[in-house]
Amino acid sequence: MARVAAADELFEAAEPALLALLRPETPWLAARVALGQLTMGHLYRGEVRAARVIVARAYDHPRLRRVADLAALTLRMSPYSDSSAASAAERLGQSRPDRSRVLRRELWRGLYAIDQSRESDLSAALQELETQAAVDTTTARADAIAAFLEILRTYAALRQGDLDRLRDFEAAQRVLVLGYFGNEGDFLRYDVGRLLLDAGRLVDAERYFLSVYPESWYYVPAQYQLGRVYEALGEREKAREHYRIFVEWWNDADPELQPWVEEGRVGLARVGG
Repeated sequence: MARVAAADELFEAAEPALLALLRPETPWLAARVALGQLTMGHLYRGEVRAARVIVARAYDHPRLRRVADLAALTLRMSPYSDSSAASAAERLGQSRPDRSRVLRRELWRGLYAIDQSRESDLSAALQELETQAAVDTTTARADAIAAFLEILRTYAALRQGDLDRLRDFEAAQRVLVLGYFGNEGDFLRYDVGRLLLDAGRLVDAERYFLSVYPESWYYVPAQYQLGRVYEALGEREKAREHYRIFVEWWNDADPELQPWVEEGRVGLARVGG
């Protein structure tokens, strides 16, 4: 618990200055970095309510609104929930980002459509990406568009239980050029890991959860899932380690997350923690 307490102390000391950077007059890059650090700091501790407040505050900055929409969508996608995601998805669909951002917009629209079983919205995202592919034949960008299309198609299949598409899904991720993948990559690593765990594919699930970066919004929930994986594999020491990380970071999480934290405590007790 000592490292958690130390991290909490550092974050709480930095938070006022970071909040000040969300003011409308702050340069865009500084405000965006502050938004990322604030949401990360709260989500690491299971404070989803506070993260929502931060995202809502970001809308006051004229150049952070699209980023705030993406953050609202990310909060909605597992393992978090945010009722503002539907309106955020609608705004993204109506927005006209510059050429460098349209791909991520459509990828997020497609991921949200899959999550919500909205076939027409998924079709619209795929159609927009196909339109981009027809007009942009620059090699790197064309490869990225093809990869985004394949990611959406294969992820939709995975969500429907067709785990035979896993290899195609992974191949699409590998060809993405640096700079095209952000939080959506973290989300996909976590969620596909969850699908694999639920299907009993423990080794594949382990690989996916281990690939969730410590800087990710999904890192702490992934520790709980790794505890489940290692417990099922009979590796009690590893299971204890990951359950303990999860419980320590989310010990004071929001009330609606406490049942999940209790599951972590029970899991930790089962493996002798």
